[in-house]
Amino acid sequence: VAAVLDRALAAGVARVVTVGIDLASSRRAVDLAGRHDRVWAAVGVSPNDLAGHGPGSMRELAELSRSERVVAIGEIGLDYHWLRWPAQAQQAAFREQLELAGDRGLPVIVHSRKAHEDTLAALAEWSAGRPRTERPLGVMHCFSGDADLARAYTALGMAVSLAGNVTYPGARALRSVAAEACRDCLVLETDSPYM
Repeated sequence: VAAVLDRALAAGVARVVTVGIDLASSRRAVDLAGRHDRVWAAVGVSPNDLAGHGPGSMRELAELSRSERVVAIGEIGLDYHWLRWPAQAQQAAFREQLELAGDRGLPVIVHSRKAHEDTLAALAEWSAGRPRTERPLGVMHCFSGDADLARAYTALGMAVSLAGNVTYPGARALRSVAAEACRDCLVLETDSPYM
C-alpha cells in the first residue's frame, strides 16, 4: 500500500478515498485509512452486495461511519442491470444509507445502473432536507447517463463522476457530459479493478 501511495503522490494525487461495497470491505477501508495519513474511507453496502444486509449491518455501518477517517457513505445505490437483489430491497437499503449519511452530515457515493429514474427520485427526496453548501452532497459514481441526466443530478447538488467508461467507443453521451458539465460538477475517478 505504501508503494502505491508513493506512486500516486509522485503523479500528483495527494489523497485517496478507499470505498466499501459491503461490511467486510468497509471495515478494511476504515482500517487502511487509520494506518495511512493520505487515505480516507467511505463505508456502505452496494446494491449488488446486499447479502446479510439488515438492522445489524446498518448498526455496524453507523458505528464505522463515526470514525474520523470516514468521509462519505458509499458505495450505495441501485443496480437494475444485474438485479442481483429485488428492486424493493435495493431501494430500502439505499434509503437507509441515505438517512445515515444525512444523520452524519456526510456526502454519498452513489452507484446507479439502469435505475436512474428511481435513483433520481430517492436523491431528490433526500437532498430536499439537506443544507446546501459549496461542496457537493455526493458523487454519481461511474456515471452512465446523458447530459440531461447529469444536469438533473447536479441540480440536486450532486457531482458527476467520469471513469474509464468515458473512453469506450460507444460512449458519445458520456463525452457530451464531459464537454457540457460545469467543471466544479465533474469528478474523475478510477473504478479499480474494473475500469
